[in-house]
Amino acid sequence: MEFNTSRDAIKYLTENNLEDIPVSLELHLNKKPKIEVWYGTFEFGRFNIGTDYFDMCVINAIDEKTLLENDSEIIENYMLDNSYESWFIPSECSNFEIVYSDQYVRDNNL
Repeated sequence: MEFNTSRDAIKYLTENNLEDIPVSLELHLNKKPKIEVWYGTFEFGRFNIGTDYFDMCVINAIDEKTLLENDSEIIENYMLDNSYESWFIPSECSNFEIVYSDQYVRDNNL
C-alpha cells in the first residue's frame, strides 16, 4: 500500500485499529548495516603507467549488484552459491582506481 502523505498513513492506521500494535526494533539492532556488493569478473592489482603506479580494479563484467550485510562470510557464500567468479565492494575502494575494460564498455554501450 502506498500513501501520498503521512496524514494518509495515520488515517489508515486509525481506521483499521492498527495504531496500538507494538513495534519491535530488536531484530534489527543486531544486524550489520547493508552495503552494495558487485559480483562478476574483476581484476585487482598494481598497474604502472610510465613511472607511476596505481592500485586498480579493472571491471570486466558485472553479473549482479546486491545489498548484503557487511560480513565477508555472507558475501563469500553468496558468491559461491551463485557461481560468481569474484566480488567487489565499491564503497571500500577509496585507495584505488576503478576502470572498466574495453570489452565491458562495448558490451554495455557505456
